[in-house]
Amino acid sequence: VYPDDPAAREQIERVVLDRQRGTSVENYTASLRRQYTQIDQKLLDSLDFEAAKPGFDKLAADKRVVATIKGEDSVTVADLADNLRKKFFHGVEEAVAKKKINTRKAEMLDDILTRRVVIKEARRLKLDQTEAFRAEKQDERNGLVFGAFVKKVVDPSLKLEEPEVKAYLKAHTKDF
Repeated sequence: VYPDDPAAREQIERVVLDRQRGTSVENYTASLRRQYTQIDQKLLDSLDFEAAKPGFDKLAADKRVVATIKGEDSVTVADLADNLRKKFFHGVEEAVAKKKINTRKAEMLDDILTRRVVIKEARRLKLDQTEAFRAEKQDERNGLVFGAFVKKVVDPSLKLEEPEVKAYLKAHTKDF
């Protein structure tokens, strides 16, 4: 049964399409991970980022390969630890104490692999050579340059006192 209200129908269609898009993207990235990656599940399962020994910092320097990506750099234990550290930006020590890290390691590895295979596929499809991509990158560059300009030009240490503002206003009344 479809609603008689066109606005409600439009909203429902938008929600359904958004879900379908999300599912399509998830399925596509999952197929890319299956196509390009191989996970050392035994090693991943054995990693205990919360254990006192070897300790998080020791694992953060571990160069064992957790996953390989065809034609790309492998993902090491150190890479995984670095991404976990970024995820827990308030500090891994607290996350270790609360036993929150090991439950996130598979999810974090999946995030790393997804990011890398999507970039790999975009390069394969030469999406970085399209006009739309170049325009987006140019907009991004312009925004960064403008932000740097504003930060440099607008010095937050400069303060105007009320008498200075009034004097300027009085001298330039006709401009306003």
